Amino acid sequence: MLPNNGNVVLTSRQAADLSPKTVHVLPTETVPQGVSALLAVRYDEETEQILETMRQAAEHTAPPN
Repeated sequence: MLPNNGNVVLTSRQAADLSPKTVHVLPTETVPQGVSALLAVRYDEETEQILETMRQAAEHTAPPN
């Protein structure tokens, strides 16, 4: 889950905890961070590696002006 808003990261984590399915929350705070994370996905990698790659991409995205 990509919240893309700092105000809903906690809510996203709570929703993930309530889901019967496996849900990972990547705490993106802006839409550009979310887009960068999605563009970094390589579907031939293991889940943990995908999440780490997405996390790094989001962290290296400049905040909006």
